[in-house]
Amino acid sequence: MEEIIKTMDEHKTALARIMDIRLNQETFSIVMEPKPLLRKPIIVILWLLLGTALLLSIGASFTKFKGSEILTFDLEMLLIEIPSAIFIRRLTYKKTINLAEAKFEFTGQLRKKWVFTLADYEGAETVRTIKDFPEEFRANFRTEKGTKSFKLADLNMGYARDIEPNHEAVCALWDAIIRQMQTIQQQEA
Repeated sequence: MEEIIKTMDEHKTALARIMDIRLNQETFSIVMEPKPLLRKPIIVILWLLLGTALLLSIGASFTKFKGSEILTFDLEMLLIEIPSAIFIRRLTYKKTINLAEAKFEFTGQLRKKWVFTLADYEGAETVRTIKDFPEEFRANFRTEKGTKSFKLADLNMGYARDIEPNHEAVCALWDAIIRQMQTIQQQEA
């Protein structure tokens, strides 16, 4: 855990630009979430907006309007529901890494819960743009249906000059996490 804390201190500003990281030394876990830009009030407002739009679209089917008016209204409500659901998924995406049990957990609202072990881990990759700028840092895990990739960090947060330091910080943190898990598993074996 000391190596992870040391890495986080070295890359403190870059990691703060990208994500919110919380260490829990009691449970020996790390929680990574999107930047907390008024996240909770926005999520509540989005849920209220989504629920209201759904209720209005269901209620429209019980009114005495023509079929085309109901369809138009439902399509308008759909234009509210879809972006609300997308933003809820993005803002509640949480990655929990349990170092003691060597487990990775990817959760969020309106999202399937995925849990993997270190044995399922296939490696990390950086998705790059056409001009070879790092854009996303992803981790790959083996599933029954093949390989599943999960986005750990969006590296384009902030100015263009910050992209490379963001990439270095996330790579260093992820390498420290994987090394720590491997060390724990070797000590147990």
